[in-house]
Amino acid sequence: MSFENLIGNEKIKKILETTVQNKNVLHSYMFVGEEGIGKNLFAKEFAKMILCNVQEKRPCGKCKSCMEFNGESHPDFMQIIPEDGKTIKIEQVRFMQEKTQEKPVTSSKKVYLISQADTMTREAANSLLKTLEEPPEYVVIILTTSNESKILTTIKSRCMKIHFEPIPEEQIINYLKQNGMSTDITKNMLKHCEGSIGKAIKINNLKDQYIQIEKIINTLEKQNITKIWREAEVLYSAKEDIIDYAFNELDIPYLAFNFPIDSCLDCGYQGEFNNECPQCGSKNIQQLRRVTGYLTTDYRNFNEGKQAEVEERVKHSAYTSFGDER
Repeated sequence: MSFENLIGNEKIKKILETTVQNKNVLHSYMFVGEEGIGKNLFAKEFAKMILCNVQEKRPCGKCKSCMEFNGESHPDFMQIIPEDGKTIKIEQVRFMQEKTQEKPVTSSKKVYLISQADTMTREAANSLLKTLEEPPEYVVIILTTSNESKILTTIKSRCMKIHFEPIPEEQIINYLKQNGMSTDITKNMLKHCEGSIGKAIKINNLKDQYIQIEKIINTLEKQNITKIWREAEVLYSAKEDIIDYAFNELDIPYLAFNFPIDSCLDCGYQGEFNNECPQCGSKNIQQLRRVTGYLTTDYRNFNEGKQAEVEERVKHSAYTSFGDER
């Protein structure tokens, strides 16, 4: 990996390259930006440049330092990540601090990358602050974060902040294409990416679910809002009695309220009519239903048992006292 292969944020590439070339590397940096935007990749490439042994264009990719870095065995580089996937603990920071007291082995500098720095516990953050205040002359610390507000102000004030911009949608599409991934995602999905390659990959992997959600949202936007509110008011006025009756009288531990909505995709008629449009006779119907907790626009994609569960539901269209014979 090199800066040339990293996507977006060309200005930051220039800043970091110039910093190393002019030997103006500071002791501490903070890379700020959306999750999955490339902060850690940039940080590692920056570290590789700092540690490279050649004096000209860095990183050379050929010296001992670069070879060790590429092999993930560089003795002067360390990355700290949330230990349990949730937090960076004080023990991790203390171990890093012990290592900072050791002189560099291969390079003239030592670089420490703290990824997701916003996950540091209060104790870990306070401990790190001591190192940031008086770092050894050969130490460089890079923090990355997607949530700057969770980092101590005293830590932020001691770091040079570099803000990463969202990656343009066109570059995201090109990246997906170049890496053999589907580019058949909608504009709304691209908006959800928020300029992040990482989010684009996640959304691309869940494309079918996102398309289903979009269909549901589009269906709801076309509904008769007055009718929906009317039914919602009836349900709201009865909800406590419904819940009490289900829990206390029938011993039902789980229930859901459903508003079935059918839409004819040919003439646009909406209501509840199941398999055939009463206005034009079309069978090209989209049906909004909840099946075992999932909202869907086509419950026939489920197995026969789930389909029967939908078709055999008893609809209570009027509010009566529960327990009465009906």
